[in-house]
Amino acid sequence: MSDNGGTARSRLAPHPALEPIDITPSFKQKAYTALKNAIVAMDIYRNRDEIRLDERKLAQEFGISRTPLKPVYHMASFLYTGVPVFEIRKTRPENDLLIRDAELGRELAKTLGKCSCVMMRGHGMTVVGDSLPEVVFRAVYTQTNARLQAAAGHLQGPIEFLTEEEGRRATATNRGTVERPWELWKAKAMAAG
Repeated sequence: MSDNGGTARSRLAPHPALEPIDITPSFKQKAYTALKNAIVAMDIYRNRDEIRLDERKLAQEFGISRTPLKPVYHMASFLYTGVPVFEIRKTRPENDLLIRDAELGRELAKTLGKCSCVMMRGHGMTVVGDSLPEVVFRAVYTQTNARLQAAAGHLQGPIEFLTEEEGRRATATNRGTVERPWELWKAKAMAAG
């Protein structure tokens, strides 16, 4: 009997060379961290008590009220498709208001539909776009629109919202300008971090 062990081993493919895993953050992760840190570092309300406003709270208020968020100016024209409110209790009556699994994610996406923004009752909002700059643009201007609409609600007379046609046209125009504010926000974030 011959020993084929050595011959069989020699016919096996050599062990693949394993490359080290790159654990350095990606540019996207660095940009996100820098932007987050810059916003915190700006502390824009420290010396301005008279204008103190928690814009996330404002977005949440539209998610818990029956007042629909609608576009009131051109920079938030993308809201013309509507801003639905995701009610997590319809999917999971016992919850902590966070999207924690695929089922809740699917339901949130279904509520969002073809819209650019969805309010999440009691939590905040989710905004979508074709690129990171567009998502940031939409998040910023959704908050600004919410602030303007809430302030206008205290004034006399009805609020003049953008029409669907104005929304469609302004959104098409704004798509060509998304990079300008993005570059400014990115530069501020990188300088702060």
